[in-house]
Amino acid sequence: MNIAVKKKFLVIFFLLPSLILLAKSKSPKDLPEMYKKWLEEEVTYIITKTEKEVFLKLETNRERDMFIEAFWRQRDPTPGTPENENKREHYRRFNYANQHFRPGGWRSDMGRVYIILGEPRNIHRHTSYTKVYPMEIWFYQQAPRGGLPPNFNVVFFEKRGAGEYVLYSPLNDGPQSLLITYQGHPHDYLGAYEILNEYNSFLAQVSITLIPGEDTTPSQPSMVSDMLLQRIDRVPKLEVEDIYAEKFLKFKDIVEVEYSANYIGNDNLVQVITDDARTSFVSYFIGLKRLSVNKYDDSYYADIEINGMVTTQSGDVVYQFEKDYPLRMDQEQFEKIRDSSFAVYDTFPLVPGDYKFSLLLKNKASKEFTSFEKEISIIQETDGLFMTPLLLAYDLKPQNVSSSIIPFRIKEGQLICHPGNSFTRNDILYIFFQLYGLNDSLQESGKIIFTFYKIHKSGEEFLSVTKRIADFAEEKGNVLVDFVMRDFPISDYKLVVTLYDQNEQPILTDSRFFSVSLQTQIARPQIFSKVASTANEALVPYIKGMQFLNKGEVREGSRLLELAYHRNPAVIDFAVGLSKAYILSEQYGKIEAVLSPFREGENLQFEVLFLLAESKKKLNHYDEAINLYRDIIIKFGLRINILNSLGYCYYQVGNRTEARAAWEKSIEINPEQPSIKKMLDSIKRNKEKEYAPK
Repeated sequence: MNIAVKKKFLVIFFLLPSLILLAKSKSPKDLPEMYKKWLEEEVTYIITKTEKEVFLKLETNRERDMFIEAFWRQRDPTPGTPENENKREHYRRFNYANQHFRPGGWRSDMGRVYIILGEPRNIHRHTSYTKVYPMEIWFYQQAPRGGLPPNFNVVFFEKRGAGEYVLYSPLNDGPQSLLITYQGHPHDYLGAYEILNEYNSFLAQVSITLIPGEDTTPSQPSMVSDMLLQRIDRVPKLEVEDIYAEKFLKFKDIVEVEYSANYIGNDNLVQVITDDARTSFVSYFIGLKRLSVNKYDDSYYADIEINGMVTTQSGDVVYQFEKDYPLRMDQEQFEKIRDSSFAVYDTFPLVPGDYKFSLLLKNKASKEFTSFEKEISIIQETDGLFMTPLLLAYDLKPQNVSSSIIPFRIKEGQLICHPGNSFTRNDILYIFFQLYGLNDSLQESGKIIFTFYKIHKSGEEFLSVTKRIADFAEEKGNVLVDFVMRDFPISDYKLVVTLYDQNEQPILTDSRFFSVSLQTQIARPQIFSKVASTANEALVPYIKGMQFLNKGEVREGSRLLELAYHRNPAVIDFAVGLSKAYILSEQYGKIEAVLSPFREGENLQFEVLFLLAESKKKLNHYDEAINLYRDIIIKFGLRINILNSLGYCYYQVGNRTEARAAWEKSIEINPEQPSIKKMLDSIKRNKEKEYAPK
């Protein structure tokens, strides 16, 4: 077993929040000309506010090029193919607007609408009427998008004969603005409509409403038409999930270059579940919006890497992990994932405290990545009355492996969940939560009420069920109830669970939304999970012990690490963890007995030799420490801290020559070490005194 993680990930991920806070926006005028043109001309109608803000925070042209690549990837209708049809069509529209809608080109109203909506189905031009300004009516017929109707018109007219066609608004301009000479009242829409109707009934109709078939009167222009015009500008910005831009800014210095432009969305869920031994486990679900795979012969493969980190509110790292999920699939298995999706289930123990949990997932086959961050709290039993968030599940699988760490595990089995909380009428809805701090009165007389409301009927109550807390007395605060979905009509629901005391007063409550679908089957993700053995019940105390050490709680950390080691002394991670605790608690004399069995062999770890050497140095056994530090350099190469410690030990035994050599090599690697320079100066001065004339 090797539970080691990458130190580089720890350091960079830890520094990330402060780096993001330091990012400052530039003004578009400060950008190099090609990027200024891209931002303010080429994509100005389709870029979202978030995307623009992120782009202006980028520091280098390389970052800007990577962002532009990510920008178009998010808009690619056929990812994985050589051509991005959306990008090609956008630039065709942009160039067409500049060639045909002069003088404004892309800046004109015609250019803007054309770039956003594309080629109209029909264009009606009215340029020969003596009393009506020249007009064009563009008719669009397309699949509904962004709140636009499937059929609508867009009208442009030469306002006041100024020469450039501008967008017409039935409500703001009114039919009278289309007439060259109109003598009626400015708000006499009916009079202006009738004049237009004498020329052309269709022209008169679109002056009142842009939506064919809308029930309107000539005396009152359509408000809905004005809403349509406002929606046109929002359409391209609603069709992209711009969270990728924030992720690009956050992870551009962490993920490799080939990943940074390839953020994909995810569904995620995090739940803390405490077992009967009062150990809290953080279970999480992360599901990819899509899973890209590579194909070799008749097999499909992807390699998923997950990096997780838990930090305190002040940013100190408490726990981190890395896991790999190599996926190998035949045609049938691939089609199952393609028709549903892919998700990872996992869990880990966590000691009490308030934390931020960050997770980064990379698909090494497709060079895509995704991430999420959650605030989580692990309470202590002394924290008073507490109710955990509701967890909804669509399945409960029995689990007979008591010695394994299983995600979303409760006494009755493993809950199978999805963040979308969508159910069919063939499903059973499982509701789980935990109660802490119940006093005798609540346990005897308290009750829990489960109330279901139909959302689409103004919050109409559909069902209310009352349970006595005493009914769950044997479950040690665990509450699990289920409801058969065939008893629920197809609808969206809000579930409210409330805890009442013996006086019928509500004291705790939580709620969740869910839906009962019309579909008889829902394409749920294929779930991948690694079941971890507890290694003779040593793994959990080891992880918790290391977490306590990272929080500075050395006594409790040492107790748990001793427990883990004595339960399974053959595991190197347990031995190394305990030795770290002994270093922090200054029990240096105990380390050799723990680590000696791991000193020989092909898989010798750096930390084994390092901790042995440090313990010998602390015990003033300098000759032994020197031999160990030299072994480290031979086997693992030069490191500044090893050279400095080696120099210190040589200095203590009076070998100034070797001390000087070690420290000079250290300064060569990193000149910014004032304390080492001071020691070297001291050696040099003493050397000069030795050879000075007497």
